[in-house]
Amino acid sequence: MPPASLVSFARLGLDFNGADRPTALAGLHLHWLFHLLRSEAVRQSLEVGFGLGISAAALFHAGVDAHVAIEISKARLPVAEANIAKARQAHQRFRLLQGRSDRWLPALIEEGVAVDLLLVDGGHRFDDVFIDAHYAQKLVRPGGIVLLDDCGLNGVRAVTSWIDSNLGHLWDRLAPPRELADQPGFAMAGYRRTSVKDDARADGNRPWNRHRRFETFTDQN
Repeated sequence: MPPASLVSFARLGLDFNGADRPTALAGLHLHWLFHLLRSEAVRQSLEVGFGLGISAAALFHAGVDAHVAIEISKARLPVAEANIAKARQAHQRFRLLQGRSDRWLPALIEEGVAVDLLLVDGGHRFDDVFIDAHYAQKLVRPGGIVLLDDCGLNGVRAVTSWIDSNLGHLWDRLAPPRELADQPGFAMAGYRRTSVKDDARADGNRPWNRHRRFETFTDQN
């Protein structure tokens, strides 16, 4: 079977009805997702924000063994489930969790779930994304990846600035291919989990009062 790509993905005939929303996973971001999946050993994946099932279908098309999706809205589930049915093979496991990510992510941690890739594409307010990114520290295996979509939105940009400024000892920012990063519509950040320790101190903990300045961005609302 040839490597998964946007070309082979397009042949699945997915229903993109409504995917013109500004926060939907764009073609450029799907391109980077496939680029990563060709070089990374992603067997277990998790996403916040199931939406129309486009990213879940992409992950199944790329060959993940198991995928968990968290979705707060029921409105588009029929379209989303029909989309992943076109991409998912019989041996690939799928679990849909209905509700808020701030409820389900800590529950998954308590279950002992660990994933190779976590896609954050649910709520886009700073506090929503911040909470999702916080729980990623306990869900992504060392060497695994977290992707934050819609970094053109100021709330998401502020979270990436927090990670860059305060959590560089845990997360190494990934450089997307230049041909994607230079495109005006590209707005996704990726990080690799580099450590299981929260700091370089002997006990592995970050000092309780350690805080570095990070950028906050004022939006137009």
